[in-house]
Amino acid sequence: MKRNRLLKAGLAVLCISMVMAAGLWFLFVATPPTTESDLNATTPDPNLSTAPPEFTMTAMVTTRELEEPSDTTNWSAGVVYDADAEERLGWLNSTGADGEVSMGQYQRYSQNATHEYNRYHHPESDAFDTRVESIRDDLNPDAESLSVNNTSQTYVHYRKRPQSAFEVVPDLMPPLGFIDRVPFEHDGSTTFRGDPVEKYVPTSGWAQTPGTVDDDPDWYISNTSGELYVNQTTGHIVHVNVSLTSKRTAIRAGKWFGESGNRIRIRLTVREDLRDGDLRPGWATDATFDEQSSDRTR
Repeated sequence: MKRNRLLKAGLAVLCISMVMAAGLWFLFVATPPTTESDLNATTPDPNLSTAPPEFTMTAMVTTRELEEPSDTTNWSAGVVYDADAEERLGWLNSTGADGEVSMGQYQRYSQNATHEYNRYHHPESDAFDTRVESIRDDLNPDAESLSVNNTSQTYVHYRKRPQSAFEVVPDLMPPLGFIDRVPFEHDGSTTFRGDPVEKYVPTSGWAQTPGTVDDDPDWYISNTSGELYVNQTTGHIVHVNVSLTSKRTAIRAGKWFGESGNRIRIRLTVREDLRDGDLRPGWATDATFDEQSSDRTR
């Protein structure tokens, strides 16, 4: 009897150990598969031959660290394009611990030439000075001018060159492919600005970081809310307003004990119309700039 009891006890311990080992393997070793998404659409990236006559896209992202809620990063970007006027405006503003950095680029065709204006602001003096000096070193006075306001740490760099095609969506517009990495569920149809759209809502699951080589998930998405609309005719994303929590992890246990995490809000709007004042910013003029017109004050 005693031997039977010992045998049963040993088998029980063995079973418990196997269950615990399997649980630990499942939580900490086995990589969870990337969560499938119903969404099969991308943000539009038109060129001069495919762009509608008028095109506007704006994006805003706010990221707050879960461990340090006061550590928040914001960026906003946009592009406005008018085919008839042959003009395009793009911008990117980001706010972090050092303050706000802003970049703007305006391009237009006129008299068989491409006119390009780049406006830049940086709150950190050394970073701003380095950028200004790099432009001055290569400045062509016959086709370029540079206006520098050292007090506000802002400059406008103008260049004139033979007419050449410019991108409708400029390089300074951040890539928006990360939207596709968030798992979405289809949630019926509705209308947006009078057009029929398919509605999607974000859902919890595992996501892979854009640009990684393998297919292993790097993030766990949870606490989702909001909606995403896809135009039924074009198949393009036209509206996003979603919030989610992402934790960096490649193991299932990371959904509770992630290495780091953020609370993120993503907003995106796409239009095929322009409003008065959308184009030709006040800082883009044809005047020749005097780069010594403003001295630094400290």
